[in-house]
Amino acid sequence: MAVTIKRPDGGNEQVELNGLALYREAMDKKISVRQLMNSKYPTVPGGPDAFQQACISAGLRFSANEHTGIPAANLRDVLDPQVDAAGSYTGAPAIPDSKLLFPAAVLELVEDKLQSKEDVATGAFEQLVGYRQTVATPRVEQPVITYSGPQGPEDSQFQYVAQNTRPPLMLSITAADISRKIPTTAIGMEISREALQSTTLDLVAMTMTRFLKKANYAEWVSQLNYILSGDPDAAVTSLSAGTSALAVVKASAYDSTIVANGVLTQKAWLAFLYANSLSMTKTNLVCDFNAALAIENRTGRPTNVMNNSIDRLDTPFRISYPAFQDSIDLLVMPVGSWPANSIMAVDRAFGIGKITSSAAEYSAVEEMMMTKSLQLRLDRGSICLRLWDEAFAVLSLIA
Repeated sequence: MAVTIKRPDGGNEQVELNGLALYREAMDKKISVRQLMNSKYPTVPGGPDAFQQACISAGLRFSANEHTGIPAANLRDVLDPQVDAAGSYTGAPAIPDSKLLFPAAVLELVEDKLQSKEDVATGAFEQLVGYRQTVATPRVEQPVITYSGPQGPEDSQFQYVAQNTRPPLMLSITAADISRKIPTTAIGMEISREALQSTTLDLVAMTMTRFLKKANYAEWVSQLNYILSGDPDAAVTSLSAGTSALAVVKASAYDSTIVANGVLTQKAWLAFLYANSLSMTKTNLVCDFNAALAIENRTGRPTNVMNNSIDRLDTPFRISYPAFQDSIDLLVMPVGSWPANSIMAVDRAFGIGKITSSAAEYSAVEEMMMTKSLQLRLDRGSICLRLWDEAFAVLSLIA
């Protein structure tokens, strides 16, 4: 029997899930199953969306109701229900609606938890990404941008042209000969028959959320180190030498009084923020805890105790260019997960790109649906890359 969804006019609509049809359609459209159902079946504004209603109709209770005393559904009711158990049956033989919706529902619940305050670390990493792209294949073609001048657009100027003549080229974008493979990573969950009755959906969601939090964090730490030190699998283009480490400037180059490691002065700090202002705005910094302390305790940093109540003749100045930000987002890595005495500045708009393969993400759901074993497999695939090397600056506190 089909799941029930309430229409905007208040009436009920019976929706047949038709086995894997929704998953395949969602894959083709590069959206999630929830997004697909919500677009196909509008509901009452402000109420539960179509996907939530479908899950409730199929008996997917992901949390206990304290008011009614109804517990969260256990996995036996969802994945291997009896005829009289919660969860209706579809026209496909021996495949209940609850089992069809289970992978999509779990992924949506985990995603909701990860986007909340429970995963602050990964949220901070994701804020560094300035360009995102989703592709439907496990390979991606990188465009090749050729500049007419050795320094790109900054080296080009408007020029006088005669009638019926072409303008000078600032840059040329051609099809790429550079193809990168997006690796697929996977993780599985297997549940024994004996554990089905006692394991509830909220425990499954909590366990998967905790795993994904740690996995996402470890993956981002690895990706950021590749951004800083070079990724052997990256492509080398005219914009970024992705396989090589970023150029490093020592703090002592900005202030010759620095003679010890781990020391930063106000002069060196301001000079670092000012450097390369034409090509980048330093919106984010990545460093370890000790380097963050060096920034906090830098020598010569102005403090409020320098201001007193004595009247004086003075005219404060304001720097119009470069426009120093009121603040810079600082991502502090645990000691040992980031090179010591290294501060990487990023221009968020032009620095890091992330390409995700939707084909890799959806293959797990289909794998689960096609097997009769009580297993769940999650696949995903993405790569991070440097877009413009000029959008980065690295300051070393090694004298």
